[in-house]
Amino acid sequence: MRNCQVRLNMNYEIYIEESSPVRVLSNVIDEIYQKEEYTIVSKWNGAVP
Repeated sequence: MRNCQVRLNMNYEIYIEESSPVRVLSNVIDEIYQKEEYTIVSKWNGAVP
């Protein structure tokens, strides 16, 4: 078995616009995770969401 490593060079000079589909998708995923976390914490605390 070979050990492989991927190296990604990050270019911090590239700006992704706010309306870019990548940012929109990222925001939607973040919202989904936040809702799931709220639901889990609410269940632990006995609260009803």
